[in-house]
Amino acid sequence: MQNIFLAFHIIVCVVLIILVLIQHGKGADQGLLSGGGSGSLFGAAGSTSMVVKVTGFFALLFFISSVTLGYYQSHKVHQVAHQIVAPGLVE
Repeated sequence: MQNIFLAFHIIVCVVLIILVLIQHGKGADQGLLSGGGSGSLFGAAGSTSMVVKVTGFFALLFFISSVTLGYYQSHKVHQVAHQIVAPGLVE
């Protein structure tokens, strides 16, 4: 089960990296001395693009898969610790 979550996590990581790299920065079109307008750095924000929404969704999937993998890893370490320590010594 952990291997399935790990494969899912790796896929989410790769997609998230690609989505972040293809996004257009806020000030990318604005030169040093260019005029303002709706595309200016402090101007109107405009609507959120689909790429930003998908990136947020994959960021949420990344967070959930990270927590899930952390839980499985801590549970696995806990099981190994109980196997190493003699059963009569643990309360």
